[in-house]
Amino acid sequence: MLSFVVVLSLLATAFSKCTSLEGSCRYGMAKFTAQFNVNWRGVPTYEDHLNNMYYKRDNCTVKTYTTLDHKRLTCEEVGKGRFNCSSVIESVWVRVWDIASHKNIIDNCGMQWYEEYQNVMNTPCFINGKDFMSDAKQRVGYKSFVSVTIHNRIPEEYEDMHYEGKCVWEYEIEGFWSTLVITIFSISIGVLFILVLALYIYANKHRHEKRNTLNSSLVDQDAKPQV
Repeated sequence: MLSFVVVLSLLATAFSKCTSLEGSCRYGMAKFTAQFNVNWRGVPTYEDHLNNMYYKRDNCTVKTYTTLDHKRLTCEEVGKGRFNCSSVIESVWVRVWDIASHKNIIDNCGMQWYEEYQNVMNTPCFINGKDFMSDAKQRVGYKSFVSVTIHNRIPEEYEDMHYEGKCVWEYEIEGFWSTLVITIFSISIGVLFILVLALYIYANKHRHEKRNTLNSSLVDQDAKPQV
């Protein structure tokens, strides 16, 4: 029974769908992205809000810095495909894309901020004795509300937000391979469960047939006339 529950849990994770909605370039240097994860039942489970910064006045061509707020959603369906959700920021992540424009972070806090997204609560960054990520840390736990409309597990475009690219959380933080491994593991466990169940049924059937044969033989022996 426990194995069956594990399989269901893993399959639910593996078959969720993430969609990225990107906004237009603002002030020539900033672009916002909302990325929604929707489970197999069509219910949103989390939203990632990305604030992407670019070189000043280059019309959002060269990205320099990104902050990502990972929000857990608790949603209530208020109409067909329409959800009102309360959200809480579970973690905040930061990545430097251009070393020259954020040399102070790299020099004082390390290359890991350039190499991959860093959880601000787990990776310290102090510059001139001050916590450079203190503002980002204060956002953790912040609660808000969001409304989203879902069609076929895909969120509806809204305002100036349009579909673009892949989801950062799946591919760059959790990693694409983690999803692939979960899927393969889920299928393997499912197949193993079916095989075990089939063997159990076959063994019981074989045992039952053997018992019936033995009982039939005993009955035949009892029915024979004694000499």
